[in-house]
Amino acid sequence: MNDILLSPIRLNELETLIQNSVRKVLAESPKAKSHPEVLEPEYTPVQELFKKKYCSAPTFYDHVKRGNVTLYKFGGKSFVKTEEFFQQFHKVKTVPSVQRSITKPKN
Repeated sequence: MNDILLSPIRLNELETLIQNSVRKVLAESPKAKSHPEVLEPEYTPVQELFKKKYCSAPTFYDHVKRGNVTLYKFGGKSFVKTEEFFQQFHKVKTVPSVQRSITKPKN
């Protein structure tokens, strides 16, 4: 108990002491030294998927009907789990159709 010392301090001095203490603690923490991870949102609005042309609305709702993708409703909007969606709709490389050259009429 004898090592406690109370003394008056001005508000701006107190603010400076607190700011310096917080900066020191943050600088020493291991998380501050590593780069913060960029996290993808867990849920993506369905309309955003259509705007970014990941898939068409009929194709998407066909997958919902089949049970391949689960639809979630939050506040009147429809969402899907981002990871689940991209497992179903992975990027596909398109190749020009061979059928076009086969079915072309000859002159």
